[in-house]
Amino acid sequence: MKVIRTIGAHQPGAQKYRAAYGENLIAVRYRQDKHRRLITVELVVDARDAPEPPRGMTTQDEINAHFPVALRVRYDDNTTRQLIKRHNAKWSAQQKLWYLPRGLVHALNLAHLIVEGAYGACTDVDFYAEDRRPPTQNPHYPYRKKGY
Repeated sequence: MKVIRTIGAHQPGAQKYRAAYGENLIAVRYRQDKHRRLITVELVVDARDAPEPPRGMTTQDEINAHFPVALRVRYDDNTTRQLIKRHNAKWSAQQKLWYLPRGLVHALNLAHLIVEGAYGACTDVDFYAEDRRPPTQNPHYPYRKKGY
């Protein structure tokens, strides 16, 4: 069935239906098929409060969960450094910051370490390199001993 015209609840042409349905009216639609023309109304039949987004992540964070964010990890915080290294964090020697995907940072409960805005200024890290091998098997790892 083809929609010919849609009229919002507050537009001229919908006043008769607004009087009948009140604040529940959303729109009036004129539809047509081969044999007849119909007028339909869109109504609100139930209204509830929107659910709150999960704690620690907003909708925008969920959309951008795969984008890297910078983390400032103290030098003496060995536990956190080892944790992010196990998850293939990338080090920016220029900024002295670690980079991980935002979604992973939230999953590891490290959101309090995020440095917003640093990603755009980072020029010494290739975020798109996909070398997921452990350092001991990575031929580009700088501390790998030759001959082993």
